[in-house]
Amino acid sequence: EKPLDPAFHRAIRLIERSNFEAAMDGLLDILREDKRYRDGKARSIMVALLELLGEANPITRQYRAELASVLF
Repeated sequence: EKPLDPAFHRAIRLIERSNFEAAMDGLLDILREDKRYRDGKARSIMVALLELLGEANPITRQYRAELASVLF
């Protein structure tokens, strides 16, 4: 188990509870520490959540910008 694993599992549980904003906050924290965490799994889940929420959702723009800031 890696040090970021508990945070990742917590984010997954938050997704299961439809608490997407808290989950994305957790995933962003993970990506700040390790952009390649679990071979890009945290990034992939983050992108999937953004797609799920859709462009019309105002938080999508906010989190997409934050994700871009963290990754680039």
